Amino acid sequence: HCGSAAAGCAYLSGTRHQQHTHGLYTPANRSCSGKPVYVQQAEGGQAEHGLFLYAPAGRESWMVGREACKPSGWLEVHSNAPFVEAIHGVWREHVPGGHWAINPSIQLQLHPLQDAFSGFSFADDRASLRDPNQVLWRLTALLSAELAPPSDAERMLVDKALAPRRPAAGAGAP
Repeated sequence: HCGSAAAGCAYLSGTRHQQHTHGLYTPANRSCSGKPVYVQQAEGGQAEHGLFLYAPAGRESWMVGREACKPSGWLEVHSNAPFVEAIHGVWREHVPGGHWAINPSIQLQLHPLQDAFSGFSFADDRASLRDPNQVLWRLTALLSAELAPPSDAERMLVDKALAPRRPAAGAGAP
């Protein structure tokens, strides 16, 4: 369950052809090649389609598929990360016709309640920061995403708030 800070949950989204893989993945009570396995959760906290996020045996990648530990599934990212928080790379998804397609829109986001800052330390006396799980890089990437431009109504509110105050008609200096 994702209620504790150390739960290690992740949210997957962004596929074009495999939307059934989207959702929250929580730690399962198993591992593949010494790496944790995560199970997809439904709204009520129950396992949904029986999908797993895992590092298949004999491969340097993480996958989403129905059979944990087997090198088959719908999504894959080449990363030899030891745990979900350290996964990096561009995902690919299985597309109609039996092919794989690279999809940079696929995202695996850490659950907001997770203790994302564990593992930070100072690398040397120059105060450079060691970030073994690339959390700062992920956070920066999320924050640098383009924002939608403000609407006309939002612009008017900002302009009104920033406009200099004018004295009321008929009010003069004493």
